[in-house]
Amino acid sequence: MPEPGPSSGWNTPLTDRFDLSRPGLVVLKTGKIEFGQGILLALRQIAAEELDLSVEAIVIVSGDTSASPFEGGTVGSMSIETSGREVRDAAAVLRSELFDAAARKLGISASEITAEGGQFFVARSRSKETFWSLAAEIDFERPLGRSTVPKSLKLYKTVGSNVPQTHLLERLGGGAFIHDLSFDGMLHGRVLRKPHPDARLESIDADATCWPGVLRVARTRFRRGGGRKRAGAGEVDGAFGA
Repeated sequence: MPEPGPSSGWNTPLTDRFDLSRPGLVVLKTGKIEFGQGILLALRQIAAEELDLSVEAIVIVSGDTSASPFEGGTVGSMSIETSGREVRDAAAVLRSELFDAAARKLGISASEITAEGGQFFVARSRSKETFWSLAAEIDFERPLGRSTVPKSLKLYKTVGSNVPQTHLLERLGGGAFIHDLSFDGMLHGRVLRKPHPDARLESIDADATCWPGVLRVARTRFRRGGGRKRAGAGEVDGAFGA
């Protein structure tokens, strides 16, 4: 059986990953974003696999800094390797917690319980308990821990299957990418870059920056190679507007 991923965020509580407040749906939170690579569908498949739910039952919150966990960035074709592993491990913990809660509620061993589509069964008979009826019995604030082992790859049904990519329809209309997000009060910034490596910004014509919608022009200094300027480091000037 697979071991929990070594890079998993074991100090991350379940509430940073999942929300079961909507009956019939599991909200999966991720810091990864969609660039057209299909990562959000893949993460939904991974969560659905561990929880024995349909992909349609997994609703994703992506790149929302007020809700999603911080995952560094969506770069280097590493989202499945990093975030996929963490989603798998967190979903395995959620499943284990739900089964333990069902066992306590039904007064039997967790090994006597099965689940399908979020419904708990005992001896193949449908019980009155579901993932959502027992969500309040789980401490979503507790760190994940390392005791839960994810599902064996031999039992996989959803991961690796050909799931209809209905999100492609959204892309055709231009509404499925982070570039298309729009929020009240959202600002855009632009870097004014040097025309050649040895150029230096001597001054800024303030009157020339008074265009409609321009709220601020800032000048800062960076060291070559990235990062804030340090003593003795080369200077690179730039003007920034928002």
